[in-house]
Amino acid sequence: MAAAASTSTSPVTEFITFTLNGSVWEGQDTLFSQNPPKNPPLAGFWGLQHEDEAKLHWLISWNSLAEQTEFTQSESHKPFVANILPWTNPEGMKAVHVELNPSNPQVDGAPVSEWCTITLSEGTKREEFLANFKEFEKGLKGEGYRWHTSGWVTENPRDYMLLIGWDSVKAHTDWRASELGQTAVGHLRKGVDDIHMIHVKFGGKFR
Repeated sequence: MAAAASTSTSPVTEFITFTLNGSVWEGQDTLFSQNPPKNPPLAGFWGLQHEDEAKLHWLISWNSLAEQTEFTQSESHKPFVANILPWTNPEGMKAVHVELNPSNPQVDGAPVSEWCTITLSEGTKREEFLANFKEFEKGLKGEGYRWHTSGWVTENPRDYMLLIGWDSVKAHTDWRASELGQTAVGHLRKGVDDIHMIHVKFGGKFR
Protein backbone atom coordinates (compact mmCIF):
# COMPACT_ATOMS: atom_id res chain seq x y z
CA MET A 1 0.00 0.00 0.00
CA ALA A 2 1.36 3.42 -0.93
CA ALA A 3 2.89 5.44 1.91
CA ALA A 4 3.15 9.14 2.62
CA ALA A 5 6.49 10.80 1.96
CA SER A 6 8.78 10.91 4.99
CA THR A 7 12.50 11.13 5.72
CA SER A 8 12.17 9.36 9.07
CA THR A 9 14.22 6.21 9.61
CA SER A 10 12.23 5.14 12.68
CA PRO A 11 10.13 1.97 12.70
CA VAL A 12 6.65 2.60 11.33
CA THR A 13 3.40 0.68 11.65
CA GLU A 14 0.98 0.53 8.73
CA PHE A 15 -2.72 0.38 9.59
CA ILE A 16 -4.85 -0.83 6.65
CA THR A 17 -8.62 -1.18 6.50
CA PHE A 18 -10.32 -3.19 3.75
CA THR A 19 -14.00 -3.51 2.92
CA LEU A 20 -14.71 -7.15 2.07
CA ASN A 21 -16.89 -7.85 -0.96
CA GLY A 22 -18.25 -11.18 0.24
CA SER A 23 -15.72 -13.38 -1.55
CA VAL A 24 -13.62 -15.98 0.23
CA TRP A 25 -10.67 -14.17 1.84
CA GLU A 26 -8.89 -16.97 3.72
CA GLY A 27 -5.19 -17.51 3.04
CA GLN A 28 -3.95 -14.02 3.73
CA ASP A 29 -1.57 -15.34 6.41
CA THR A 30 0.90 -16.39 3.70
CA LEU A 31 0.65 -13.34 1.41
CA PHE A 32 4.07 -12.01 2.43
CA SER A 33 5.79 -15.40 2.23
CA GLN A 34 4.36 -15.90 -1.27
CA ASN A 35 5.56 -12.46 -2.39
CA PRO A 36 8.46 -11.65 -0.03
CA PRO A 37 9.69 -8.05 0.17
CA LYS A 38 13.45 -7.45 -0.04
CA ASN A 39 13.21 -6.17 3.55
CA PRO A 40 10.36 -8.10 5.18
CA PRO A 41 8.16 -6.44 7.83
CA LEU A 42 8.98 -6.99 11.48
CA ALA A 43 5.54 -8.45 12.09
CA GLY A 44 2.01 -8.36 10.71
CA PHE A 45 -1.42 -9.18 12.07
CA TRP A 46 -5.00 -9.17 10.81
CA GLY A 47 -8.50 -9.26 12.28
CA LEU A 48 -12.14 -8.41 11.67
CA GLN A 49 -13.80 -5.36 13.16
CA HIS A 50 -16.18 -6.18 16.01
CA GLU A 51 -18.62 -3.44 15.04
CA ASP A 52 -18.69 -4.35 11.33
CA GLU A 53 -17.39 -7.74 10.18
CA ALA A 54 -17.31 -6.53 6.57
CA LYS A 55 -14.23 -4.55 7.64
CA LEU A 56 -10.89 -6.36 7.64
CA HIS A 57 -7.94 -4.70 9.38
CA TRP A 58 -4.21 -5.25 8.94
CA LEU A 59 -1.42 -4.00 11.19
CA ILE A 60 2.05 -4.30 9.65
CA SER A 61 5.25 -3.16 11.40
CA TRP A 62 8.17 -2.09 9.19
CA ASN A 63 11.76 -1.15 10.02
CA SER A 64 11.13 2.20 8.33
CA LEU A 65 8.71 3.98 6.02
CA ALA A 66 11.40 3.80 3.33
CA GLU A 67 11.36 -0.01 3.43
CA GLN A 68 7.56 -0.06 3.20
CA THR A 69 7.69 2.33 0.24
CA GLU A 70 10.40 0.20 -1.38
CA PHE A 71 8.06 -2.79 -1.25
CA THR A 72 5.19 -0.88 -2.91
CA GLN A 73 7.53 0.00 -5.78
CA SER A 74 8.95 -3.51 -6.20
CA GLU A 75 7.95 -6.30 -8.59
CA SER A 76 6.81 -8.40 -5.60
CA HIS A 77 4.10 -5.87 -4.82
CA LYS A 78 2.17 -6.47 -8.05
CA PRO A 79 1.23 -10.13 -7.35
CA PHE A 80 0.74 -9.23 -3.68
CA VAL A 81 -1.96 -6.71 -4.62
CA ALA A 82 -3.40 -9.06 -7.26
CA ASN A 83 -4.07 -11.63 -4.53
CA ILE A 84 -5.94 -9.06 -2.44
CA LEU A 85 -8.20 -7.55 -5.13
CA PRO A 86 -10.58 -10.53 -5.61
CA TRP A 87 -11.96 -10.33 -2.07
CA THR A 88 -11.88 -6.59 -1.36
CA ASN A 89 -13.52 -3.42 -2.60
CA PRO A 90 -10.68 -1.09 -3.70
CA GLU A 91 -12.80 1.97 -2.93
CA GLY A 92 -13.13 0.85 0.68
CA MET A 93 -9.39 0.58 1.37
CA LYS A 94 -7.74 3.08 3.71
CA ALA A 95 -4.18 3.15 5.06
CA VAL A 96 -2.22 5.30 7.50
CA HIS A 97 1.30 5.05 8.90
CA VAL A 98 2.22 5.66 12.53
CA GLU A 99 5.51 5.84 14.44
CA LEU A 100 4.32 3.94 17.50
CA ASN A 101 5.99 4.04 20.90
CA PRO A 102 6.64 1.28 21.80
CA SER A 103 7.05 0.15 18.19
CA ASN A 104 6.18 -3.26 16.72
CA PRO A 105 3.24 -4.14 19.03
CA GLN A 106 2.62 -7.86 19.46
CA VAL A 107 -1.09 -7.75 18.74
CA ASP A 108 -1.50 -11.50 19.29
CA GLY A 109 -0.96 -10.79 22.98
CA ALA A 110 -4.62 -9.76 23.32
CA PRO A 111 -7.85 -11.23 21.89
CA VAL A 112 -9.18 -7.74 21.11
CA SER A 113 -7.43 -4.49 20.18
CA GLU A 114 -9.01 -1.08 20.56
CA TRP A 115 -8.01 1.26 17.70
CA CYS A 116 -8.51 4.96 18.43
CA THR A 117 -7.81 7.82 16.06
CA ILE A 118 -7.70 11.04 18.09
CA THR A 119 -7.98 14.33 16.21
CA LEU A 120 -6.69 17.41 18.02
CA SER A 121 -8.74 20.61 18.06
CA GLU A 122 -7.45 23.65 16.21
CA GLY A 123 -5.23 25.53 18.63
CA THR A 124 -4.29 22.50 20.72
CA LYS A 125 -0.53 22.07 20.75
CA ARG A 126 0.98 18.61 20.64
CA GLU A 127 2.78 19.25 23.94
CA GLU A 128 -0.52 20.10 25.65
CA PHE A 129 -2.17 16.98 24.32
CA LEU A 130 0.73 14.74 25.35
CA ALA A 131 0.63 16.14 28.89
CA ASN A 132 -3.05 15.17 29.11
CA PHE A 133 -2.29 11.83 27.50
CA LYS A 134 0.20 11.01 30.26
CA GLU A 135 -2.58 11.55 32.80
CA PHE A 136 -4.84 9.27 30.74
CA GLU A 137 -2.17 6.55 30.74
CA LYS A 138 -2.15 6.47 34.53
CA GLY A 139 -5.67 5.06 34.41
CA LEU A 140 -4.86 2.33 31.86
CA LYS A 141 -4.70 -0.59 34.26
CA GLY A 142 -6.90 -3.14 35.93
CA GLU A 143 -8.67 -6.35 35.00
CA GLY A 144 -8.81 -7.03 31.28
CA TYR A 145 -6.12 -4.54 30.23
CA ARG A 146 -3.12 -6.09 28.42
CA TRP A 147 -0.93 -3.38 26.80
CA HIS A 148 -1.02 -0.14 24.81
CA THR A 149 1.04 1.83 22.33
CA SER A 150 0.52 5.14 20.52
CA GLY A 151 2.00 7.68 18.11
CA TRP A 152 1.43 10.43 15.56
CA VAL A 153 -0.10 9.67 12.17
CA THR A 154 2.25 10.48 9.27
CA GLU A 155 -0.54 11.50 6.88
CA ASN A 156 -2.21 13.98 9.25
CA PRO A 157 -0.11 15.81 11.88
CA ARG A 158 -3.20 16.48 14.04
CA ASP A 159 -4.14 12.80 14.28
CA TYR A 160 -2.81 10.59 17.06
CA MET A 161 -3.28 6.81 17.02
CA LEU A 162 -3.85 4.85 20.22
CA LEU A 163 -3.87 1.04 20.28
CA ILE A 164 -4.93 -0.85 23.42
CA GLY A 165 -5.03 -4.62 23.97
CA TRP A 166 -7.94 -6.02 25.99
CA ASP A 167 -9.15 -9.44 27.09
CA SER A 168 -12.50 -8.71 25.43
CA VAL A 169 -14.76 -5.90 24.24
CA LYS A 170 -16.63 -6.26 27.56
CA ALA A 171 -13.37 -5.76 29.49
CA HIS A 172 -12.95 -2.43 27.69
CA THR A 173 -16.53 -1.28 28.20
CA ASP A 174 -16.40 -2.27 31.89
CA TRP A 175 -13.22 -0.22 32.30
CA ARG A 176 -14.83 2.74 30.50
CA ALA A 177 -17.80 2.58 32.89
CA SER A 178 -15.59 2.48 35.99
CA GLU A 179 -14.55 5.57 37.92
CA LEU A 180 -10.96 4.94 36.89
CA GLY A 181 -11.87 4.75 33.22
CA GLN A 182 -14.15 7.79 33.26
CA THR A 183 -11.45 9.90 34.89
CA ALA A 184 -8.83 8.70 32.40
CA VAL A 185 -11.02 9.35 29.34
CA GLY A 186 -11.78 12.82 30.71
CA HIS A 187 -8.07 13.63 30.41
CA LEU A 188 -7.93 12.14 26.90
CA ARG A 189 -10.76 14.34 25.61
CA LYS A 190 -9.10 17.64 26.60
CA GLY A 191 -8.22 19.70 23.52
CA VAL A 192 -9.61 17.06 21.19
CA ASP A 193 -12.14 17.42 18.36
CA ASP A 194 -12.93 13.77 17.79
CA ILE A 195 -12.08 10.25 18.94
CA HIS A 196 -12.92 7.52 16.45
CA MET A 197 -12.81 4.10 18.11
CA ILE A 198 -13.26 0.54 16.88
CA HIS A 199 -12.46 -2.93 18.24
CA VAL A 200 -10.50 -5.42 16.13
CA LYS A 201 -10.69 -9.12 16.99
CA PHE A 202 -7.37 -10.90 16.56
CA GLY A 203 -7.63 -13.19 13.55
CA GLY A 204 -4.13 -14.25 12.62
CA LYS A 205 -0.50 -13.43 12.00
CA PHE A 206 1.32 -13.05 8.68
CA ARG A 207 4.14 -15.52 8.17
